[in-house]
Amino acid sequence: MSPSFALGRGGKRYCYYVSASQRADRHPDGRATIRRIPAPALEARLAAILRRLVPGEDTDSLALPGRVEVYPETVNLLLPVELMPRLQGRLLAGEQLARDAADPSQARLTLPLRLQFHGGRTRITGGADAGAPPDPVLVRVLRAAHAMLDRDAAGDPLLAVAPASTYHRRLVRLAFLAPDLQRAILTGRQPPGMTLASLMDVPLPLLWSAQKRLPDASRLA
Repeated sequence: MSPSFALGRGGKRYCYYVSASQRADRHPDGRATIRRIPAPALEARLAAILRRLVPGEDTDSLALPGRVEVYPETVNLLLPVELMPRLQGRLLAGEQLARDAADPSQARLTLPLRLQFHGGRTRITGGADAGAPPDPVLVRVLRAAHAMLDRDAAGDPLLAVAPASTYHRRLVRLAFLAPDLQRAILTGRQPPGMTLASLMDVPLPLLWSAQKRLPDASRLA
């Protein structure tokens, strides 16, 4: 997509991104692209995501992607492949990162963002809510789970006594969530739909990699 603009009443400028051919192009795998989208909504969301993934950059975060591809249910960013090690540990549920098949010098970041148009307005849904405050219930139970652990001589977590109740046996598992998911809870960036019930009612995968691969928060418990 390329930047463009239109002039409204009184000379007000409206900025957009438009597909090069001004029609509903298709990705090679058959997915339709978006013809035109308002720039402010998309730029604000992408800037927040890039600040999370690449913190401390002196340059404008929106200058990092070499290309942005918008599809009905995902947004793909092509980034310098050198950023991959920094990005890997900061991905949230549903976000995917791999070398671009067509250009191995680029990393393809796939974001689970969906654009919805209604009444002339654009709403971006999916992914972690960049502005959501931490869930106080999730933060409280995560801290309670860690409080149940001791530390051995090497500083590693140790459960000295088995929890007495079924509830506390389920609760202590949260201390062993993947570090990325724990950081997401503490910063309010947990996957959409992640609740105390979703974490407590279904057995958690033991492997961190398996926890992070689950596409839906309702399955993260």
